[in-house]
Amino acid sequence: MPTYRSITLSLVSQFDVLTLPEFAPPTHSNDPFSPTPTLVNTDQSLVSVYIPTYPNSQFWIAYSVTAPYPPNAIFYFKLFVNGTPILSWGCSEDDGFKGKTMFGIFETELQDGAKALEKRLLGFGPDEPKAAKMHKGSLSDVMEVRVFRSRGRTRIHPVTANFLETPFGVATISKAKSKDGGISLPRAGLLALNQPRRYYRYHLLDPLDKPFATFRYYHRTWDELERLGVISPSPSSDQSSLSINDDQDHNPAPPPGDTTSDTSDSS
Repeated sequence: MPTYRSITLSLVSQFDVLTLPEFAPPTHSNDPFSPTPTLVNTDQSLVSVYIPTYPNSQFWIAYSVTAPYPPNAIFYFKLFVNGTPILSWGCSEDDGFKGKTMFGIFETELQDGAKALEKRLLGFGPDEPKAAKMHKGSLSDVMEVRVFRSRGRTRIHPVTANFLETPFGVATISKAKSKDGGISLPRAGLLALNQPRRYYRYHLLDPLDKPFATFRYYHRTWDELERLGVISPSPSSDQSSLSINDDQDHNPAPPPGDTTSDTSDSS
């Protein structure tokens, strides 16, 4: 679970509530045609790790922020898959500066034509034959969480994306499948009427193109992790122990200037 700039993220699998192991990028990749990311890029406030995929399984994101906190601190998290925004949420003192995110909320259309809201879980797609398991480059297929600081938030009318208009929905229509255990968003039923549906517009202190912190996950099969030199042929348990030295201030003063606004899918 990388901890960077006082923020800790971990991906928790449905299998025995297992935290997915995380591996630092190799110093030298076994694939000379694939670029290799760095563990910590301080210029971009970016942490990059590799994780194994568990096909046809669900996972969720656990997060926490440790003290000290700026006065009235609110942190805004936004999840991207291959550069496409998927869902977002907030974290503040009201939540104890910790929580977990298990699903996104999308608009859907019922058989009678009526609109409804449905839940889509975070998960890995199905496995594929071994011959189809070789990625073109080590920097493709990536999930990342961008974290921003916010000076406040305003309650707004719900704004939800239609799932079929997202890249995942387009793949569903074309019958394409998430390849090789890639990220998928399986249906988890309609949103219950009594389930909270709070949406906010966040007034960000950090520019959208310069998050306070970014956590980037390159998801690969175990075979690919070995081929790239991320793990040894017989990985030991201590390979997943990842320590990041954070020399930056936990919560430095935000840059001067106007704030930026962005909208979360729910609280």
